Amino acid sequence: MGNAALTRGRFVPVRGPDEAPLFDPANEKQIGTVRLSNAADIDPAVAAAVAGFASISTASTSERIEMLHRMSDAVSRRSANLAEAMSEEYGAPAVS
Repeated sequence: MGNAALTRGRFVPVRGPDEAPLFDPANEKQIGTVRLSNAADIDPAVAAAVAGFASISTASTSERIEMLHRMSDAVSRRSANLAEAMSEEYGAPAVS
């Protein structure tokens, strides 16, 4: 999701005015740009993290295990997409 940040489980637009180039490290060609977050973006993200910590810190061991299983399942369902994104980000071929 371009120019968005994941906060409270959803993508929200980044409001910072500054942008930075993105490069493919394998060939050093620019492949895009990313808008940089500013304080207006960071404050709600930090508040969400603090609230999330309060919730997770009181979860039982079995609840935490269940959360990890759900996360593992979500990653497994998107493994091909994640491998492609990581390959582009790190400039290395995907290995199957």
